[in-house]
Amino acid sequence: MYHLTELRYRLAYLLIGYVTAVITAYFFSEELLYIIAKPLLYDVNSLEERRLIYTNITEAFTTQLILALYVGLYIIIPSIIYQVWSFLKPGLYLNEQKFLKKTLGPSIIFFCPGIVSYF
Repeated sequence: MYHLTELRYRLAYLLIGYVTAVITAYFFSEELLYIIAKPLLYDVNSLEERRLIYTNITEAFTTQLILALYVGLYIIIPSIIYQVWSFLKPGLYLNEQKFLKKTLGPSIIFFCPGIVSYF
C-alpha cells in the first residue's frame, strides 16, 4: 500500500506544479500571444499595423487561457519526467535504472533548447 501513497504524493506535487505554471503563464499570456502571432502581424511589404481580431466576447479570454494551459504543460514536462522516474526507480533492476538514467537525463536537457528554439 505504500506505493499508492507515494503515487498520490507524486501526483499532488505535479498538480500543484502544473497549476502554478498555468497561473504564471496566464500572467504573461499577452506577451506569449504576441510572440506566437508576431509572424502573422509583421508584413515586410506593408507599413500598416495589423492586430488580432476576436469575433466572440469570450474568445480573448479562452485564447489566453488555452495558451496558458499549453505553456504550463511545456514548463512542467521535465518535472513530470522526474516524478515518473522517481516513482519507478525503486521497482527497477540495476541495469534498467542505468539505462533509464542514461536516456532520461539527456531527454530533459535536450527538451529545454528544443522548446526555446521553437519560439
